[in-house]
Amino acid sequence: MLQDREKFNDSLLAVMDLFALTISWFTAYAIRFAIKLIPLRISHIPPLSDFTWLLIILIPLESLSLYFSGAWRRTMVPSLSRSIWRALRGHIVGSGLTLAAFFFVARYRPSRLMFVIFVAAAGAWIVVNRIVIRSLLIKKRRRGVGIKKAVVIGSSATAQRLGNLLARHHELGIEVIGLISDDRIDSPEIPVIGKFNDIQRIVERSDALTAFVALPWDQSNKIREILEALSDKIADIKVVPDLAQYAALRTRVEQFEGLPIVNLAESPLYGWRAIGKRIFDILIASPLLITASIPMLCLAIVVKLTSSGPVIFRQQRMGLDGRLFTMYKFRSMRADSESDTGPVWAIQNDARRTGIGSWMRRHSLDELPQLINVMKGDMSLVGPRPERPELINQFRKEIPRYMLRHRVKAGITGWAQVHGWRGNTPLDGRIECDLFYIQNWSFALDIKILWLTLIRGWKSENAY
Repeated sequence: MLQDREKFNDSLLAVMDLFALTISWFTAYAIRFAIKLIPLRISHIPPLSDFTWLLIILIPLESLSLYFSGAWRRTMVPSLSRSIWRALRGHIVGSGLTLAAFFFVARYRPSRLMFVIFVAAAGAWIVVNRIVIRSLLIKKRRRGVGIKKAVVIGSSATAQRLGNLLARHHELGIEVIGLISDDRIDSPEIPVIGKFNDIQRIVERSDALTAFVALPWDQSNKIREILEALSDKIADIKVVPDLAQYAALRTRVEQFEGLPIVNLAESPLYGWRAIGKRIFDILIASPLLITASIPMLCLAIVVKLTSSGPVIFRQQRMGLDGRLFTMYKFRSMRADSESDTGPVWAIQNDARRTGIGSWMRRHSLDELPQLINVMKGDMSLVGPRPERPELINQFRKEIPRYMLRHRVKAGITGWAQVHGWRGNTPLDGRIECDLFYIQNWSFALDIKILWLTLIRGWKSENAY
């Protein structure tokens, strides 16, 4: 029911967006050539038919970009700001693809000013579409049009949260009349209207057409009783699994031969996303490696001349899916620095550092050879920092969910590093940042982390 309503609303929104793109294109033509707000540099006005033909290219490319950006994605309770951001992101990408395609059709290439007017007009119209649709839905629901009554059955935090969310989002057209629970629950938004034994009576008297069942894992045996109690009622029954406490990364439900399978700890980087991130790494790491080649050569010479031992320090680290790889760094400590202590972290004023090594570590220049690891595919530009397997064997026993950070490739920089969690800092804060990155991964987040790394510099007080 919820998804069907959202599907209709998203279809309506798609039609309105395509209409907005078409009208904005003709509006841009009119402003540029018919109204002539800015003097023309050409002797004649190109015919409208030439630009009408271009819609055959523009509409499909914009539609694909809006679709894949999530502008028309079915989500139960999308926030207005997120909906607008998805749509604008898709429109901008689609406009870029359209402009690139136009260069292959020289005769019909539009003026730059006309295209800028189109992008601005269509973007504004797309934003207005979402504001109008959402406002109309909210007003319609508040007038009681299309409202369906519902009850939430359960005693867990998930049940309370679901009830509160449904009560706040009037545009869904669902009126939650109360919570059915055997436990005493204090909820300012959703009152408790009965116990499990009262389900039949409550649903019958209230004319509730939907029952949301959200029981904790240890009470799953009651689902059968609830289903039997509602078997002779016309209410829709929707089961909301209370799995939030077990979900470590992204949660997704998939179908296998008709059987639902719930993924509680799934990496966001698989399929085309993994391919896209790999291409992203190569496109950025390649020019960085070329640009840094001369400074890296100079550092290599200084390292060689100032201390004995190899220039490049090679060390086994754990990466994606627990696989080991050889990570490269400029050697910043004595060649025999761990002969007495074994694998340990560096500490402040560490006596094992060389003269140039202390300076390199403080400015993170010893990490530059890891661009080679990125090009080889062992690492990514952005991700959790890789650690040695000897230390991981200890951390995995002491830190809950530590191994989940290996569900993505290790990175040169990451969400933890740009927030100061690097070097000899508590692991809890670092793991929390690493898991946040995996749960919320996107190309936009990767770009943000790279930007923060750039503007905040590589220097850190915790880089010993």
